[in-house]
Amino acid sequence: ENGTSTCAPFELVGRALWDPASGRSQMAAADTQEDCCQKCHELQDCQAWIFEKFGQSCRWIRFTDDSCLHNPGHLRCRCVAHSGMTFGFKPTSGIIWVKRPS
Repeated sequence: ENGTSTCAPFELVGRALWDPASGRSQMAAADTQEDCCQKCHELQDCQAWIFEKFGQSCRWIRFTDDSCLHNPGHLRCRCVAHSGMTFGFKPTSGIIWVKRPS
């Protein structure tokens, strides 16, 4: 089983945010996929997130490549990774729900 990540150039965001309760950065304290996604959503500069399941490691990112900077959901912003890697992004337009055929 493959995972998803990004192969597009990016920079980390939110590195200086501190979590006094855990004594770690907020990014390090986001040790579940759900926390990683939710905290990225709350962070204005965060366009996407990468979560590594095995190391419980979260990265919040902002793209530096023009195509992904303006459309983080574009397919060229994604690539195949190992099974423990998950990538998510903030949509830049309305979400379209598609009903799967029964």
